[in-house]
Amino acid sequence: MMRQRRVDGLILSPHHHNRDFYIQLRDAGVKMVFVDTRYEDLDIPYVCSDDFVGGRLVGEHLASCGCRCAAILRPRPVTKYDSLAPRCDGCKQALQEAGVQVVEDWVERSIDGTDNQPQVIRRLLARTRFDALMTATDMNAFNAIDTLRSEGLRVPQDVAIAGYGNLKESDYVVPGLTSVDQHTEEIGRAAVQLLLAQLNDSDAPPPAPVKTTPHLVPRQSTATKTPSPAESAPA
Repeated sequence: MMRQRRVDGLILSPHHHNRDFYIQLRDAGVKMVFVDTRYEDLDIPYVCSDDFVGGRLVGEHLASCGCRCAAILRPRPVTKYDSLAPRCDGCKQALQEAGVQVVEDWVERSIDGTDNQPQVIRRLLARTRFDALMTATDMNAFNAIDTLRSEGLRVPQDVAIAGYGNLKESDYVVPGLTSVDQHTEEIGRAAVQLLLAQLNDSDAPPPAPVKTTPHLVPRQSTATKTPSPAESAPA
């Protein structure tokens, strides 16, 4: 069908269920560029944000807010290369370097980013009283705010929350959500350039992958922690 419609190139955000289809397209001569994720064993160029760096930005920020124990909600991987894992890895590294205790648990993946997350948060709360929470997506963060409120906890006074993706809704939720901007416009431009390079020279080897540099967008969901009188009193 692609060839019948004279499709020469595609920019895709790949899904793990469609791997065989991507191979068929590649073997049929259709040029492709993957966005935001990739397959290590497929020689297809890709563009993504540096998610490990983005995760470190979150960890450094939470540590600078005075958080002492941070929870990380890790979406369970569905492919060998999971674009969400480096976000959590970078955050964990930065937190541990700053001396912040880290607790983690797995969240089952779903389209809307929720699934069993409320149960996971309650399970973590039963284990330890964390004062910061990092989620791998903004959708997870929105859901986490609701869950914490249902448990009688305030954001950010009791638990600071940071998401990832900087969705436009991050400005409108209450409190505004601290998040990481992946520079999607820059990613889109780079993807077009990679695709055009392949179409203009079909015999050239696949272009090198491109990684953009994310930046943190602090909002009201994270705030500097003020020590309690007992904590600040001299020994």
